[in-house]
Amino acid sequence: VDLQKAYGVRRNARLSPEMYKQLIRIAQEQMRLGKRTATYWISLIHYDDQRYDTASNWLTKRVLSESHASKRWESAARYNLARTLERLGANDKAIEIYKTDGEANEHGNRMRAKLVNRAAREEQAEKD
Repeated sequence: VDLQKAYGVRRNARLSPEMYKQLIRIAQEQMRLGKRTATYWISLIHYDDQRYDTASNWLTKRVLSESHASKRWESAARYNLARTLERLGANDKAIEIYKTDGEANEHGNRMRAKLVNRAAREEQAEKD
């Protein structure tokens, strides 16, 4: 009863069964969204703490996986995954992600891909 009250889904005599089911669905969706949001931000904390392998894992398996995907964080998560892959030295994978079509930030991502590609070529030229 306390949990139902806390989530605003306490059933009372005035609510029809359909309305009660809708309230339950809304509460469940809010909880899922909260979990997905927290998961995205935890992946960024790993990145900020320079734990790039862990950040990559969280972004790939927990934020961007089909079973956990959230449209709200998808574009930002792909961008941050590409940044993480850059830090891990996987520039080709990062560039591929930056070139994803249909992103709201597509133009900026493509500019970033060019910069990463140029930096990788310059680094390779210095080695040769």
